[in-house]
Amino acid sequence: MTQSCPPQPQVSVIVPVYNQERYLEECISSIRRQTLAEWECLIINDGSSDSSGEIARRFSEADSRIRYFEQENGGVSSARNLGMQRASGRYLCFVDGDDFIDAAFLKHLLDASDRGASDLTVAGKLFCDRFPPDKIPALPTCGIFLRREFPLKNNLEFPEGIHPCEDGLFSHFALALAEKISFCPEAVYHYRQHEQGNHHQIRKRTADILDMVPRWLSLIEEFYEQRQLWTRKAGHLVRFVEHEPFELRLLDMPFSHGEQEMLYGIIRDFLKAHCTDAECRRLRKKTPEGRQEHRNPLEASSFLPCSFMEKERPGTAAANTQTTGGHTREYSVLTPFPCLNMAKKKELVMRLFGGLGNQLFQYAFLFALSRQGEKARLEASSYEYDDKRVCELHHFHISLPIEGGPPPWAFRKSRIPACLRSLFSAPKYPHFREEKRHGFDPGLTAPPRCHTYFKGYFQTEQYFLHCREQLCREFRLKTPLTQENARVLEDIRSCCSISLHIRRTDYLSNPYLSPPPLEYYLRSMAEMEGRLRAAGVPQESLRYFVFSDDIEWARQNLSPALPHVHVDINDGGAGYFDLELMRNCRHHIIANSTFSWWAAWLNEHAEKIVIAPRIWFNRNEDDRYHTDDALIPGSWLRI
Repeated sequence: MTQSCPPQPQVSVIVPVYNQERYLEECISSIRRQTLAEWECLIINDGSSDSSGEIARRFSEADSRIRYFEQENGGVSSARNLGMQRASGRYLCFVDGDDFIDAAFLKHLLDASDRGASDLTVAGKLFCDRFPPDKIPALPTCGIFLRREFPLKNNLEFPEGIHPCEDGLFSHFALALAEKISFCPEAVYHYRQHEQGNHHQIRKRTADILDMVPRWLSLIEEFYEQRQLWTRKAGHLVRFVEHEPFELRLLDMPFSHGEQEMLYGIIRDFLKAHCTDAECRRLRKKTPEGRQEHRNPLEASSFLPCSFMEKERPGTAAANTQTTGGHTREYSVLTPFPCLNMAKKKELVMRLFGGLGNQLFQYAFLFALSRQGEKARLEASSYEYDDKRVCELHHFHISLPIEGGPPPWAFRKSRIPACLRSLFSAPKYPHFREEKRHGFDPGLTAPPRCHTYFKGYFQTEQYFLHCREQLCREFRLKTPLTQENARVLEDIRSCCSISLHIRRTDYLSNPYLSPPPLEYYLRSMAEMEGRLRAAGVPQESLRYFVFSDDIEWARQNLSPALPHVHVDINDGGAGYFDLELMRNCRHHIIANSTFSWWAAWLNEHAEKIVIAPRIWFNRNEDDRYHTDDALIPGSWLRI
């Protein structure tokens, strides 16, 4: 007798979990009590160190509708994105592991969504009452119910490396793109506030918030440019900046006055750059007589940055103050955001060329420079004429945009003297910065004074070491691993893995780079094994994973005595898979290759050992360009 397949679930409930053992059982139980039977629950354990995993696994064994997944700690966005990838229901909803829902929650939302044939349904009376969309341009995850095809069709994901406001950004983008929106005030979600919850923890992280706001705005800028929404959705954008950073997050935080002014300046500059007079004209409202009345959305009485700059304190009235109810309310002398027709801020552009390792260096340099508040993008036209290389950065969770070819005057040195070029502010005469030599050049890190185009390799961590944490998130692989790569990754994580990289093919004819000799690898393996034995690592747990663009040469010439695997499942067009596998190894023996350099640098194991060649470049004594003085980090060994 054949067993019938269970019906497809109507709703996929995604539950990200990180150290929520105290509340998780109540959360899952509330999902199991739903009056709607056709659901699935995807529990994503985001590297919990408590018993959350055991609790979730127990429920998954007891109920086939509950599916359990584990991942290394990558943040709540990463967990939700994994859930969306694995979901199979017609609709998606999100429940945090420390919250719970009423028994009819899913039934109400499903009925409302089917009636309206909607892309997105707003859940809960609180949020339904604050619509139409011109009044609420963002929702928390508990307030959104999505048709599963909608984020897939629009390539929508929760922004990883962002917290807080990852849900605000995701929902803002979804609301901007949704063609049909339904409302379900009957759906009741129970949001729990506790000392370990986000609401309380965020208040202690004012410095992190100030660091995060420019990243919010960078992602918004990228989204609006890619979707060409600057004009059509100008009001939506302004109201989001009002609603999310200020009303929901910042008004009640203990910022110092200096921090307040810094935050005010960041938001003001962003709105000045993007909310022009032309966009304001689209937001004019018509009077009953049919006349158009000018309305500046940035100066509206409801715009919260004005109230954000108010501080209520006991005292007496003074200059720039009003006294109400026995308290003095001090107003900042800063004016509301003027909606000026200003040109966009100066733009930084990096020309991409070379293989993946070089692209990562170029991106990291520009990313670090853009954190000074500048608008930045990458340009990839060189690959239109390169039949050997392709731009591969889109396989990662990068935040800076990659665009097509430059204007005809870009990326060539102007013949106009610098003293005359400085007289022109238009990007017709851009400043051109080209790397003069390998190694660190502090002059390249100075904030540009005008539109600037960069060209070079920038192969030293000194340019971007202060952004290490952010870059590790930016360079997380976005393209899903194949099944074969996933199996190798599991093997890598199950032992004390050592990546060994050999690069040969293009180096055999390169005048500046030659493959390290076989002796280098033999000495490096002996050094690596000796150091690990001294550290007390059991020899039986050691395993080499050999990566190479000439894997047959590696098989014939390099066979370690210890257990080893020659990884040969990826061709030259899928090097990003090899990079992901290599960065997950615990230790590294690298070639004189930026590819394996990045695999070792992105390894976040604190105890990692990295061995690199002592000689990186072939160079003459008078060759001032090819120098490896700053290329190898000081903590790495050189043989």
